[in-house]
Amino acid sequence: IRTSFSAWRIALHVMGRALVRLFIQPDAVNLQRCL
Repeated sequence: IRTSFSAWRIALHVMGRALVRLFIQPDAVNLQRCL
């Protein structure tokens, strides 16, 4: 149970980072264009 739980947390962490990159990069580009 602990192994599956840790793997689940790692998967969420990796997916979270990927989503953050996808959302932050376009926002940064839009901010630069607006400025």
